[in-house]
Amino acid sequence: MAEAAATAILLKSLAYGVPAAILVTAFLIFLTMSKHQKEKTDQDRLEHMNKWNSMIQSQKENYAQLIKSHQEETDRIFRIMERNAQSQEATTHSLTIISRAIEQKTICPLNQRITA
Repeated sequence: MAEAAATAILLKSLAYGVPAAILVTAFLIFLTMSKHQKEKTDQDRLEHMNKWNSMIQSQKENYAQLIKSHQEETDRIFRIMERNAQSQEATTHSLTIISRAIEQKTICPLNQRITA
């Protein structure tokens, strides 16, 4: 009878112990999966932030290059316009000298009309 009672007690404790063990095991699996999911989410977030920062840096470099190119083109056009203005000033000066020389000659038709 003692053996039957011991077996009954053992079966009764197993009846409570097995569901408790399953519950504890499920809880530990849940905690492990939760920790793993958090680590994976953090890793994905970090990877995404690195890609985003890399894209922003690349765009900044592209914009800096475009601005530099635009500034060089603007400077080139400005230098061309300065040379053009200097050329026009030189031409104007030359024409002024030539017109004065022509006016001072007596064969100039305008000079003859004025003196006549």
